[in-house]
Amino acid sequence: MTTFLVIVILILNFIFQAVIMPGITILGAIPNTTLAIVVVLALSKGRVYGSVLGLVLGLIQDMLFSMTIGISALILFLIGYFTGLAEDSFARDNIINPVLFTLAGTVFYNGFFALIMFFLSREITFEGALKSMFSVELLLNAIAAILFYLLFKKVFTRPQIRFNRK
Repeated sequence: MTTFLVIVILILNFIFQAVIMPGITILGAIPNTTLAIVVVLALSKGRVYGSVLGLVLGLIQDMLFSMTIGISALILFLIGYFTGLAEDSFARDNIINPVLFTLAGTVFYNGFFALIMFFLSREITFEGALKSMFSVELLLNAIAAILFYLLFKKVFTRPQIRFNRK
């Protein structure tokens, strides 16, 4: 049941990101909700789940939104893997951890993306790369991480039966 709910959330995320988000920009930035999902699920499920999810979602994101296929997949794979390494090191119930890892993942994503685009002979300036790394997208992704953390916490929580306790 939880796998079905995760797939439904992922499909709704891509529909939301493809249809609604391009029309809504806040100070010229659009949140990368896929990155927030990869971080939240990698923190709760581990490095294998996070890296495979990052690879698959990155490929889908590349096919939908990018001219070059594989860059987002590689970056989200790395983010999912390295975030998943921290699965046992940090408390799962702390809402700060997904926010911090999403902030670090956003900076890494935008910086690595700019670096790859530079080597692919795209017109990337150092100033433009820094602006993309430290933009309003950081705040928007942090808010998305909080929302997805609360959503997936409800999805993955199993109901418990308690007898004679209040």
